[in-house]
Amino acid sequence: MTEKAKNILYLFSRLIPGAVLLYAGYIKLMSPAEEFAYAIESYKIISGRAALYAAIFFPWLEVYCGILLISGLFVKKLSAFAAAVFIFFELLLAQAFLRGLEIKDCGCFGAAHSNSLPVEMALNIIWLSLLFLSFKKGTFFSLDSYWENKFKNEK
Repeated sequence: MTEKAKNILYLFSRLIPGAVLLYAGYIKLMSPAEEFAYAIESYKIISGRAALYAAIFFPWLEVYCGILLISGLFVKKLSAFAAAVFIFFELLLAQAFLRGLEIKDCGCFGAAHSNSLPVEMALNIIWLSLLFLSFKKGTFFSLDSYWENKFKNEK
């Protein structure tokens, strides 16, 4: 694989999970928080007010994380953080699957779109794989590399 092809792969390893987080957060922000809170409650981990607070907080977390990943700012830290978020989601999905909970709306992309738990779990593995690449080499065409080159040239 050529260096240019590798760089494009590394770029997409950052852009794709970033876009997924941005889209997922945006969709949830455009809907009433109660919709997402209901989806959160279906996992039978938290309920009531705690689910509503989570429904208000998590979409913003996803949006900001997505924007920063796409822009390439703090790539290593954000890739690790986003991976931790996806691992959390994976554990949440896995416990629901193992407990046999009937989840009609996983809440991943708002009430408008929902996949089965196994499909969402497989997608999370893909996003985690991409984030691993992003963590290792995801600074191609990023604000991190721009600032690094700018400071090198000034010295």
